[in-house]
Amino acid sequence: MRFCNQCGVQVRLDARFCSTCGHHLAPYVEPLPALPGPPAAAPITAQLRALGVSKRVFFEICQTPCANEVILGVAARSFKEKLIFTNSRVISVSPVPDYMRRFERDLYGRMSRMGGNFQYLCHRLFALKQTATRVPEGQGGIIGHPALTRVVKAAAPIAVRKIWPFEFEVLDLEYRVIDRIYRVSTKEAAQIAQLAAGANLRIIVG
Repeated sequence: MRFCNQCGVQVRLDARFCSTCGHHLAPYVEPLPALPGPPAAAPITAQLRALGVSKRVFFEICQTPCANEVILGVAARSFKEKLIFTNSRVISVSPVPDYMRRFERDLYGRMSRMGGNFQYLCHRLFALKQTATRVPEGQGGIIGHPALTRVVKAAAPIAVRKIWPFEFEVLDLEYRVIDRIYRVSTKEAAQIAQLAAGANLRIIVG
């Protein structure tokens, strides 16, 4: 649609003069199509679901929303596990179901499930403490082969510590261990420390 800028009457797109007032019309130029803008970023909730955050942890995140929360990075780990750091929280993603999380005894002697899937707001944590990995003593053995059982039980902890020399304790503001990150390689520990620094989360080595 085109109009004469002298009398305002609608004219044809290819007209050179206004049929009403005779005003000379400038040549019609087809407007350029609008350039597509950058794709809109997916909301962080959609990004977290795409990264495999469990339903329980996702519900906890939705219950504690943080303004302008963005993902800083993801530390990929063994056995399809990963640690996600945002500017507000640390999130653990694991294929291990909740009922198979390890039972650990806290400072008060209470048993708590640790590892696997969890999320904590950074401002409610004191630090992540890097420690030497612990290998639980194996139970049972190879039936009919006591000598082989002793060899396996002696060699297995050495191999585990060689591959995954570290684990991390999640410390709350009262310095209590409220969760753990198990089986961490040297490369993974360095990446976790780098991402934690971006989230203003302390790393303690001890």
